[in-house]
Amino acid sequence: MLIAQAQKGTQRLLRYALLFGGVSIFVLIVVGVILLEQAESCRFPRHLLKEEYRYKIDLKQPFLAERFRAGKTAEITGPKLQTIYLDQEYGTYTVVTDSAPSLSDVVFRVENRAKEKFYLPRMTAMSAELIDHNTTVGDEVRVEKRANLFINSTTSNEQSGNVTCRRADVTIVIPSACLLEDSTLNIKVMKGHITTKGLNKANFDTLRFENDEGNIEAHETQSYRADLVTKRGVLDARNVTAHYMLMATSEDGGVIAARDVTLFSGDDGATCRTNVTYPKGFPKTAKYAKKVVTCDQEEGTLTVDSTGAENGGHPAIELERVVGGHISSKIKVGHTRATVKACADVTGNFTITAPFGKRNARVEAPAANRMDALTGLGGPRSFDFFDSTSGPKANMLSGNICTNKTGFANRSQTYAFESLTTGNIDLIVLPPTV
Repeated sequence: MLIAQAQKGTQRLLRYALLFGGVSIFVLIVVGVILLEQAESCRFPRHLLKEEYRYKIDLKQPFLAERFRAGKTAEITGPKLQTIYLDQEYGTYTVVTDSAPSLSDVVFRVENRAKEKFYLPRMTAMSAELIDHNTTVGDEVRVEKRANLFINSTTSNEQSGNVTCRRADVTIVIPSACLLEDSTLNIKVMKGHITTKGLNKANFDTLRFENDEGNIEAHETQSYRADLVTKRGVLDARNVTAHYMLMATSEDGGVIAARDVTLFSGDDGATCRTNVTYPKGFPKTAKYAKKVVTCDQEEGTLTVDSTGAENGGHPAIELERVVGGHISSKIKVGHTRATVKACADVTGNFTITAPFGKRNARVEAPAANRMDALTGLGGPRSFDFFDSTSGPKANMLSGNICTNKTGFANRSQTYAFESLTTGNIDLIVLPPTV
């Protein structure tokens, strides 16, 4: 009798436990679904408002003229742009070009998204300021009017706080005419992607793209200077042409890749000087004097500064076919791999420094050409376009690429790769005939 009652009590307790466990699991699933829905609705809010902003460049107009739409500045006509600033917390930027040669407008197409419809027309705004820009021509300083343009979007993917669940996806349309060759395009987004498409049809003085996390894809760009900066995102540069180029990460997890980058030579500002010339046959007097500024030329430079990745990054820095110029690459933690084509990409010296990692520099050819390129009748042979040796400092490997090969001028390029703490460095040299 007592045993039967005990069994019934145990069964009743087990049923309660199973019921409680089932209810708890159901509640957890419901809570999880709610949290997931809230996160997704905050990542990509459902309410949408499309807007278009426009800046019209008029080289003859030394002032700013604004046109309004829905109580906001929608169009500004003014002089040449000095700097275009775009800034937000959460969203994306895409930069494209318009190949129509007659266009002189910079257009911003914005898709504002918000969880609460009320905020849509209040998220993005355009403004501009007029500035004096000094230009030196010989010994003469000329002052011209220029404008700084601002496109600010108030966004965030946070679910609490003053700004919640808002994002802006902005497409910037750049004219392909040479109206921005002295201008800077400055884009900053804390959480989001920055992408360029066909920007080599236009020409900027400076491109600066910055985020905390997300991808920065600088594809097909052309500028005097290009700065790609992230905390822990991914930097991907392809078909980029520049004189100075910076790629930098500042927190663990950032990854850097550069492929088919061309570094062109330019004026060395420290050597510029003014010369006075006179037309042939004319008296050498002040009346006929002509001032000409000349500067020595310097090679371009790619600077890579990376905190790296604790897992190596597979690799954390990958450079493939950087043509011309110098390379200075430093990483705190993680692996570096660089691929160059001898004589075509580089004629100069290299150093590899890795105190707690492997240092490797080798010649490699595609499988179809490997036997012809890398071996002779007696097996592996030496190369007239590459050599390497240990030193001259501790934990260093150094050598030269194509400095002694007949038919190629030595441009005295320098490639310096350094791992500050841990990480392997691998330099792959492709034969000049491959």
